[in-house]
Amino acid sequence: TAPDTGFQMPLTVKPTPPNPNGLADYTVQIKLDGVSQYGKAFAVSNLSQDGYTAGELTGISIENNGTVMTRYSNGVTRAEGQVALASFRNTQGLASVGNNNWVETFQSGQPVLGTPTEGKFGGLRSGALEDSNVDLTA
Repeated sequence: TAPDTGFQMPLTVKPTPPNPNGLADYTVQIKLDGVSQYGKAFAVSNLSQDGYTAGELTGISIENNGTVMTRYSNGVTRAEGQVALASFRNTQGLASVGNNNWVETFQSGQPVLGTPTEGKFGGLRSGALEDSNVDLTA
């Protein structure tokens, strides 16, 4: 049953002014369940949080599967991306473009793309420094 609202349910609406196209009276069903009326000025009566407060980036780490994880000052940790890897059938066929950058050539073949720990791609170790096999003093 509807609360006492001053009108009967269902409500019959008569178009005003009368519709020149001959629109007939129609019935509107108004649902008032869940509606409340407090006899006082507006005030918050129920407060709940469904999210996080604003936070600032406090750290970034990379998992062994290449997932880039970010940490925020509000306690949230999220996966923001993933490192992509490429493998070539003939790595000797890659062309050097300087600054330790290489590009695909006809001799290298097309890249096979993947992610760390997938197929023949190895895992990553974040923060580890690989020893060089080059003697910089030579």
